[in-house]
Amino acid sequence: MIRLEEITKKYTDDSKDTIALDGLSLEIAAGEMVAVLGTSGCGKSTLLNILGGMDRPDSGKYFFEDEEVSSYRAMGLHGFRKKNIGFVYQNFALLNRYTIYENMEIPLLARNQKNYRKKIMDCLEQLGIAEYANKFPQKLSGGQQQRCAIGRALMTDCRLMLCDEPTGAVDSKTTTEIMDILRKENKHGKTIVIATHDSNVASGCTRLLRMSDGRILN
Repeated sequence: MIRLEEITKKYTDDSKDTIALDGLSLEIAAGEMVAVLGTSGCGKSTLLNILGGMDRPDSGKYFFEDEEVSSYRAMGLHGFRKKNIGFVYQNFALLNRYTIYENMEIPLLARNQKNYRKKIMDCLEQLGIAEYANKFPQKLSGGQQQRCAIGRALMTDCRLMLCDEPTGAVDSKTTTEIMDILRKENKHGKTIVIATHDSNVASGCTRLLRMSDGRILN
């Protein structure tokens, strides 16, 4: 599904260059659940941004099912994300002025889908938060908010789910619950890549990649 060839990415701040990805090459097959394990600043989030079409590499090539995503312009990247990618973030990235139901509704509205109420409520039921559909995110616990964030990603019918420290803001019990949900989605066919610094989270995936200084070590 995914092939990265010699990807490099650097950022410039105060005239100083920081290399986030340093000639990184990687292949991920459809249906894998991959953990990218490394400390803060090693390039995990940059890697996910490249995979999700949120950013472009400075050099190298990114292929998604043999289509060169790294050659897309802005509109092409937007279409790629809309068709294929679901994001889950550590800070949940929910919109506090909207209810849980309305947050779940956003990707469906973006796709001009109709008659989706049952789809949303069924997903909320499976995630164990259907009773909070009309509540606002700030009224929920961190674990409940993360369940909503996962549900929002699932509303896109994404083929690739990218999770950036999805358990970083929740306790150990909720971490187990979140990982159970992600493993279930993986068994249903979704390809999942999780960036994490938590070795326990990484051990729950089917494949482990260790990252340091913008490179994959294994």
